[in-house]
Amino acid sequence: MQTVRATLAIAALKGFEPKVRDATQAYLQSRIDTPDRPATWVRLPKAWWPEGWAEKYVDPVVKLRLALYGHPESGALWDKHLGAILVKLGWRRLEVHPGLWLREKSGAVLTVYVDDLMMAAPKWLEAELWGQLESMVEFGEPPTPIGKFLGGD
Repeated sequence: MQTVRATLAIAALKGFEPKVRDATQAYLQSRIDTPDRPATWVRLPKAWWPEGWAEKYVDPVVKLRLALYGHPESGALWDKHLGAILVKLGWRRLEVHPGLWLREKSGAVLTVYVDDLMMAAPKWLEAELWGQLESMVEFGEPPTPIGKFLGGD
């Protein structure tokens, strides 16, 4: 919450209007089958079996490709995935507040809490910054002026 408050304070001081978005099924946007990780195998529920499997298999297991909700490492994998995207797009993580990202030349700030993102940026740059993120992260809704964040008002 300190990071959220810091972002709101920066936005107020600079005259930015903070906007929020949720990444759609965030964990599923990151991979678990990267070369630097051991393979993870899971039992596939019968309802998900492709046609013809019932005649061939009794209890098939498949290699997990995406970081599923409930897997103990999914949160860290999503954080690493999103962090790499933000660095590629020119954002810098503020180490003392790991959920706070800065674009120093423009003064834009971004707060990340799992799949909730709040950005405060100059009006002339806001659409471009969200557009860059949209090219690499799936969002369900457009940026919305902050009314509530993390379930609070």
